[in-house]
Order: sequence, then structure tokens, then C-alpha cells
Amino acid sequence: MRVASKPLLALVVLSGLAALMAGCGDFFVDNTPANQAKFAFVANNGSNNVTAYTVGNNAALATAPGSPFGAATAPNAVDADASGRFVYVANNVGGLSAFTINRNDGSLGAITGSPFNPGTGYLGLAVDPAGRYVFALTTAGNLEAYTINNSTGVITINGSAIAIASTIANGVVEDPSGNFVFVATGAAGVVPLKIGSTGTLTAGSVQPPAPCTAANRVAITPSAHFAYITDGTNVCIFSINTATGALTAVSGGSGGSPVATGGTTPTGLAADATGHFLYVTNAGTSTVTAFNIGSDGRLSTIAGSPFPAGSTPLDVNSDPSGQFLYVVNNGAASVEMYTINTSTGVLTDRGPTGAGTSPVAIVTTP
Repeated sequence: MRVASKPLLALVVLSGLAALMAGCGDFFVDNTPANQAKFAFVANNGSNNVTAYTVGNNAALATAPGSPFGAATAPNAVDADASGRFVYVANNVGGLSAFTINRNDGSLGAITGSPFNPGTGYLGLAVDPAGRYVFALTTAGNLEAYTINNSTGVITINGSAIAIASTIANGVVEDPSGNFVFVATGAAGVVPLKIGSTGTLTAGSVQPPAPCTAANRVAITPSAHFAYITDGTNVCIFSINTATGALTAVSGGSGGSPVATGGTTPTGLAADATGHFLYVTNAGTSTVTAFNIGSDGRLSTIAGSPFPAGSTPLDVNSDPSGQFLYVVNNGAASVEMYTINTSTGVLTDRGPTGAGTSPVAIVTTP
């Protein structure tokens, strides 16, 4: 979600070197690769706040100054614009919280007018990769579109809400191409919505989840060619029509739908930044399953998988460089930190770091 479906970060700083020569002031040197995460943000459903982190070497997370930052009641999801300037939080009660990101230390500042639409509850949200729009899924089953003010981060409702379903899982993502939004609607399946030139949405036909039984969460590959869903038992694969957003099940044969994870209650899922690997959290067995993604979208289990996680892992996020993986451990009030072998997809566990009460979602930003 992004779950949508759906935060950890990296700052590598060579601190101010004063007086290299007479008259020179302090200056800041950032050696972090341009596509590596600098910051991460976690929505804490039980403590009504957001934990902010800076990202260091080997996936290490350090709590940002002033963290945690207050949201409304029971945050369900968090997402950020791809440039790493703004963070948005979907609250079960109290609307959409919005923050600016301090680019020096990862701390958050409330955007004027936040929370937006405070009379409405939200299950999930997805921020447009280009930083133009926010798409928010309400507890009543409607999908709202907002336009982002590029300077301030203020969001403004754009068009009318679209009724998706009466009961919806916490799963809404935008594909990386910026052309479609996909909403997981439980037993009904997945609804693709086309993003118009002004950010308004047009719903397509719902794709049934078969051969899975439901679409609880959905993830899209960076190429926007494949969608993956979890139904609480297995993972199912769908190819995406890049012109219409329509989904077609990839079934049968080796690695086709449905795919078992080797754990129980598969929940969150995310592809790495290269689109080579898919990672799935198994909430029932406190593990993470790693898959290779084939050229046809089919999955094969990576050696050593599933990998240990903390108690009740829910959400998972790969940083923009594809080097680090973060898993939100809901039952342990922590975030598990991993490095990814970029050749094999194998995970190396770097241990947990603390989060708030009942964390549910994470996003990383460059």
C-alpha cells in the first residue's frame, strides 16, 4: 500500500569541516547515494503517532530529533512523495495528517491545515510518484483524489470520491509509472483506476482474486508490468495491461498462482527497487519470504527463505536503492532491519529498532 497499501532512512553525513581555510564556514557533505533512502517513517496505530528515522550504513535506523510526531487517531498507513519532501498519514479517525520533512535530520513539521478532512476516517493512501497527487481510501469504501501544492504540501480535494466497495482491506497503491491506482477490495478482488491528466480517477473493471480467495494487499513491480496480492494463505500474480490497467492472472506451471510462502498468514508484500525480488511478511509465523521475480512475473523461492522477523510482521518496504529492507513488527513494536544481497535477494538481519505502539506501515524516502 503502498499498501498499499503502507518508514526507515539513511543519512550518511561527513559533518561540518570548519576552517579548512581562513574565512570558510561550516559546510555539510552528504555522501549518501542519490537513490538510497535517507529517512524512514512508521505509522503507529496504537500510539497515534509517526516515528521518524534517519538511515545509516547497513540499513541502520536512528530516531530523528523530536520523534515520534503526533497524528490523529489510529494511523493505518503512511506514504511520502518520491522527492522526500512531504509525508502523509491515513488516520482511522481524524482525517489525513500531512508533514514536511526536514532534509537535514528527518524531523517532521505539520503542514498548515493538517489534518485534512478531519471528519473522515481512512484505511490507506498512495502518493503519486511525481508528487502531484494523494489518493486516499476512506473507511466507508470511497477513494478520494487530492492535488498536492508543490511548494507547501497542502492537499486539495480533486473531483468527486469514487465508491469502490462497502468493506475494503487496507490496500491502495499507485503504479510507479503514475498511470494507475490499484485498490485491494478483499473477496471482490482488485479495482484498477486510470489517473487522468488532471489527477481525476476513472474506475476499470474489478479483477477477481482467483485463484486466490481475496485481495487483502497489493504490490506493483517498478516496471508496472506485474501485480501481486496476498489473501492470508498464498500469493497470486497478475500481469498488467499497461494501456488500460486491466489485470490477467498468471497461473499454473512452475511459480504461477497461487504461490505458497512457507509461512502462515502472508500479509504485506513489496518488490525491491530493481523489480528482481518480492518480499512477503508472514504475520502468523513471524517470518519474511523472499522470491525471485521471473521475466513473466512467476515466483521462485530464494535460498534460505523464509527469514526470521519479529512478532507479527505486517508491512514491508524496500528502500529506493534496493539495498535495504524494513519490516514492521506489529506485535514487537519494532522495525526489523535487513540488508539485501543485490545479486541473490538473500536477506541479512541487522536486528530490530524500536517503534511506537502497534506499528502498521512504513515508507522510506531518498
